[in-house]
Amino acid sequence: MAVTIEVPVLVVGDGPAPLTVAKMLSGRGVPCLLAGHRVRPETVPTALGPAAVDVLKAYGLLDILYPYLDRNGASVTISPEIYENVVKHHCVADVNVTVYDEVAIVDRLARPSGVEAVMTHGRSRWEVHASQLVDGSDLPASLPEAIVTAADLVNRLLSPD
Repeated sequence: MAVTIEVPVLVVGDGPAPLTVAKMLSGRGVPCLLAGHRVRPETVPTALGPAAVDVLKAYGLLDILYPYLDRNGASVTISPEIYENVVKHHCVADVNVTVYDEVAIVDRLARPSGVEAVMTHGRSRWEVHASQLVDGSDLPASLPEAIVTAADLVNRLLSPD
């Protein structure tokens, strides 16, 4: 018997953008599945810039990051690795985000009603049906760009057609 997971949004990929999309969607009450995310080991602090800070404020993420931000000087900085670890821990604790590490999404099929895929860790396979797919490989890896792009994507996903 095959197990099927049904979720409004399937988010796949490494780096800050897919993680940010998942957390932003959950903050708007949209359940999602974050599959196969790995934190990138990038420890050099990155200046976020005003646009990314504004986005983080608007989505309530600046508050969870506040203890980890370096606010010396005119810019707000954080290492991408710390950013991802903090946001990922909040995703794991979030009832609207299901996190599966150490898996791959394979056999993706676009359907009129969304996407069908298979999630696997090599031994077991689960069917996944989602209305929307967010593929992190299409998103920027740079932290400030990832944050702003994630917000734009979430706004598009949530806007009525």
